[in-house]
This record gives sequence, C-alpha cells and structure tokens, in this order.
Amino acid sequence: MKTLRSKVEVRNYAQKKVKELSEKAKEKRTFEIIELLKKNKAFLNAQKVGLYYPLKDEVNILKIMEIFKDKKYYFPKIKNENMDFRKVNDSTSLVIGKFNIKEPTSSMEIEEEIDVYLIPCLATSGNYRIGHGKGYYDRYFKRLKGYKIGIVFSELKDLNVKIDEYDIPMDIIL
Repeated sequence: MKTLRSKVEVRNYAQKKVKELSEKAKEKRTFEIIELLKKNKAFLNAQKVGLYYPLKDEVNILKIMEIFKDKKYYFPKIKNENMDFRKVNDSTSLVIGKFNIKEPTSSMEIEEEIDVYLIPCLATSGNYRIGHGKGYYDRYFKRLKGYKIGIVFSELKDLNVKIDEYDIPMDIIL
C-alpha cells in the first residue's frame, strides 16, 4: 500500500515541478486541454462556463474564450471567506483582487447556475483536486452544484494524497 502524502508536501512538490516545466511544455499542455475540451460533451453542451485566471503554477486555458465565443464565462471573486462567480465578457476587464489574483469587479453580475466549471488544480489525487489550501472551491461547491472539470499539468495528476472529509471531488480531471 502506498503511503499517503500530506497536502502541504504535495503543494510544495507541485510548485517546484511546475517551475521546472519549460514554456513549451506548458503551452503543449494548454493545447492538450483545449483539444480534450473540444471532445467533452458536458463542456460542449454548456452555455455558462466557470473559468479562472491562471496563477503561474496553473494551466492557462484562457484561449477557450476566443475559441468558444458562443459561451458565457464567469470568473471567481473572493469576498471574505467565500467565493462567487461573476460574468466576464473579456478577461482584460479583470482586476487584481485578493491574493494578487485577477478577478471580476464587485459590480459584475453574479451567477449561481453555471453548467460547467473549469477548475485549476495544483495536483490531483484520484478525482480530488489539490488547490492552494484556502478551501474556497470546496466551500463554494458545498453550496452550489455544476459539472466540475479539474485542470492540471499531466505530471501532477493522481498523486497519492490524503483527502479530507470536506474535499469535493471533480467529475473529471483533464
């Protein structure tokens, strides 16, 4: 039986591993994810898509806004200990928010009925995402539903991590 690794250990490993990836490798993974999304029925049928503005250790899939122009996109906004998703027509309208992450302004429309969420993962363990450890996505999905697609670099997929009872599984990991 494999030894379960702690989330802190895996976060440190993931951040180190992403730093080692070349820009070409990162671009290749972006292309692979977009190709997988082009074949994913849940994504293709979705009208409303939850997206994210990538941090340096996350896969950048913002190009899907250009490729799938017919969809409506919603980005997370942090407020206190919670997060909601707000409508964004163009990623250039995002502003620097909490944790130095680009997010929508407070005046942008909140949406709670999103069809598919594309969720950044530092790493994964089975169908569970390992994020940055603040719990925003877990708290959000405890209240609201939607098809959850975890987005991760291939090298950081399915690591053997201890999962907690409050962790929310993804429907699929790409």
